[in-house]
Amino acid sequence: MSSLYCHESDLRPTDLLHQERKVELTGTQYNTTSDIVTLDPLHPRVPHSLLDHVYFSSYDGSSVYDNREGTGGTTRRRPLRLEAQMFDQVRDEAIKFLTTKFQVTYTRKECSDLRYRNLPTVGMEVDLLCRRSSSPEVDRVTLMLPVRSPHVVFHSRPAAASLPTAASINIVMPLEGRIDTLRLFLENLQQVIKESHLRLGLTVVYFEDGKSEAARTTLQEAASVTPDLVTHFLLLQPQQFSRSRALKEGVEQSNVTAPVVFLCDVDVLFTSTFLHRCLATPVRGKQVFFPMVFSQYNPELVYALHGRRQPHPLQTLSVQDNEGFWRVWGHGMMCVYKSDFLAINGFNPSKTGWGGEDLNFLSKTAARRFKIVRSLDYGLFHHYHPKDCSQAGKGQSWPCAKLRAMSEASSLSFGLWFFRHQYNSSSWGILREKERWEERVREEQENIQYDIGGFSENTRVAMTTLFGLFLLNILLTLHLCLRHLHNAKK
Repeated sequence: MSSLYCHESDLRPTDLLHQERKVELTGTQYNTTSDIVTLDPLHPRVPHSLLDHVYFSSYDGSSVYDNREGTGGTTRRRPLRLEAQMFDQVRDEAIKFLTTKFQVTYTRKECSDLRYRNLPTVGMEVDLLCRRSSSPEVDRVTLMLPVRSPHVVFHSRPAAASLPTAASINIVMPLEGRIDTLRLFLENLQQVIKESHLRLGLTVVYFEDGKSEAARTTLQEAASVTPDLVTHFLLLQPQQFSRSRALKEGVEQSNVTAPVVFLCDVDVLFTSTFLHRCLATPVRGKQVFFPMVFSQYNPELVYALHGRRQPHPLQTLSVQDNEGFWRVWGHGMMCVYKSDFLAINGFNPSKTGWGGEDLNFLSKTAARRFKIVRSLDYGLFHHYHPKDCSQAGKGQSWPCAKLRAMSEASSLSFGLWFFRHQYNSSSWGILREKERWEERVREEQENIQYDIGGFSENTRVAMTTLFGLFLLNILLTLHLCLRHLHNAKK
């Protein structure tokens, strides 16, 4: 007969999840402290493998953008190095408890059946089953890894641009051709400048292809009607395209004065909230920001399934199911202090084509002991465009083919497309019914909002009023009875 033991342990793996020292440190972009690094139990962020990187999830005030995938796939993955250490520590604590309390001894291998969840404001709950192969008995131990109360460990407030030729952020972007895409990028940039109240710089590093004057004119026209936009057009002589070289020379040679650089591509669109994160997240000499981009699917497949016409690209900047995916493996977008970029020296100008240069820079950043902030960014979007892999360089064919396939549509959309062509069934607007169903569910949830006491605010007020009237009625009845008895005695 199996036995069941439930135990809430005092296990606190402070060397992995928490730091027990009480600290309250502040700083500015010019007066930072190494504690932002030393207090981080996960530092250095990429010690051995990029697959061990622990990503952030995001919250925008109404929605959670939860990074559940990582870079190891969605079906199953190997544990991160820190996760494996935590699992070992949890098993050791459970084995110690069973040995001390019940004189039952297990090995780690015999306690490998484990499930866990993170409970906000409480901590991590771990359920562990221990069983010997020669025995039918099972011991279950439940452990809690409690969280600490919130405490401030760092503060910064980046300075705003003050000089006429200065900017808060210098956006450095390589380009070859694609003038129409550049116009869309500039339209987006002008819009976010108005919303963010930031003074921005844009450095376009152009590889000569006979269309450079059209690109230069487009950039000058945008700058002439946007007071808070400082631009620099850097022309490179005809040669094989190299994103690595373009970004390196763009940062080094740009005449835009800005403390932070944002390395970007022309297909990327963003919101004003992203720009504030791009400015505030990097810490000089300590921290670099690698946001994860939401990559939009082929609009010809997406909007037909929703029964809608294709909107303007700037009206699609929101994270929605079946409209895109997170590029969890790409590190090409980054926000970093210019001085740190130069010190890291992570781009090889001899590397041609696209791809791979971001991983080299990331590895060198980690090697220099920088903290790497990697999070899903709900304000950063890759606008869909057909991808050509025929010119992919050495070692870039598979990543290019993978991205090309993933960029077309979600698995649901591909399935509906298959039914459409296999069985000649219409798929126009089929996802509109899904949206209506989700809207009905949301409305029902809003109508049943319970507070801590178990009832909604309106219900609680109504019940309090009725209870008050009930008491008043009892008191009035009692008063009439006493008065009647008093008159009867007379």
